[in-house]
Amino acid sequence: MNTPAATSPHAAIDITPWTGETPDDILALGAREYSVAQARAIIAHFAAVSTSCDLETFLQGFTEDSVTALGEHASVTGRDALRRLMAPRFAYFGAPNTGFLCRKVLRSLSCPVFGVVWVNHWVNHWADPETGEAKRSKGVEFWLMRDDMIARWDASFNAWTVNRGEQAMANAPLPAAHQKKREKQESEKKFLCTGANS
Repeated sequence: MNTPAATSPHAAIDITPWTGETPDDILALGAREYSVAQARAIIAHFAAVSTSCDLETFLQGFTEDSVTALGEHASVTGRDALRRLMAPRFAYFGAPNTGFLCRKVLRSLSCPVFGVVWVNHWVNHWADPETGEAKRSKGVEFWLMRDDMIARWDASFNAWTVNRGEQAMANAPLPAAHQKKREKQESEKKFLCTGANS
């Protein structure tokens, strides 16, 4: 089992410069079967399960007949095939001292004729278990949803070794606009936690 997300050494890295945010009013245009809040909660749960590298819990998020087209691999059908595809990845990311952390951002929520489709953007951080080198990947995925599970998963991504300049950028102070936004969010969070009761 992997390091909990809260204790991952990568948890402090703000992914907003890499992903941006999709405004709620844009996402709400497609919110028919799921509200934006419901979709974000499911995605956050799925990111936490991915971070845990708990393969069996991960598989429960897919329908029995799900189709997966991941990166350079041929499409596979069903949970057993998905288990075979993902087991080596989870073994790698779940190795000691990787500090693997998966974070996802909802990019689009739509209900076309053929089903409920979500578009997500992810950023992963980890350390190579053999070399200790900092690694990162970024990807885009399409989920065709059925009964709160993924019936089809199409994903494309890139992974790389973090260079010193990029690491310095990740550890640098946020740009002023992002810093102001974060301060506002923290202020609102404090108000919600304490202001309503004072």
